[in-house]
Amino acid sequence: MSATAEETSSQSATVAAASEEATTNVQTVASATEELSSPIQEITRQVAESAKVTRSAVSESEMANNKVQGLEEAATKIGSISDTIRSVDEIASTIAAAVEEQGASTQEISNNIQQLSAASDEVNINITSVSQAAGETGTAAGQVLSSAKLLSDESNKLKTAVEGFMEKVGAA
Repeated sequence: MSATAEETSSQSATVAAASEEATTNVQTVASATEELSSPIQEITRQVAESAKVTRSAVSESEMANNKVQGLEEAATKIGSISDTIRSVDEIASTIAAAVEEQGASTQEISNNIQQLSAASDEVNINITSVSQAAGETGTAAGQVLSSAKLLSDESNKLKTAVEGFMEKVGAA
């Protein structure tokens, strides 16, 4: 019976040592989890901030896109003004021809009308350039908006993944 008691005592000591080692291991894992928790929380915070900034960029891009569309509408209206200027140019050219027939006393008026005609051509060219630039700006704004929305979606996916990871770490 003494041998059985010694065997039981020896096994109890072995179990106690294993239990003590398991406790130490659990404490080590808990400490490592705490150390990982802080950087992961910072990453989660940064991802959330990135998503917020991206949403703001999307909103600003949408506003800019709306303004560019307004500019495109204005450029279209300017195009109709350009047509009117062309009509005035034709009339001015006709008047200039009639005035030239009146002789030397009306020569100065004729020159002024011709200058007006040339100036209206230049204005027409400038209006066409503005109209083309507005269209290109509208296209670029649409592309920026599309990219910002894609970035926002990716940021939200990353945020969801990090939160899921944090839940798993917290559950462990």
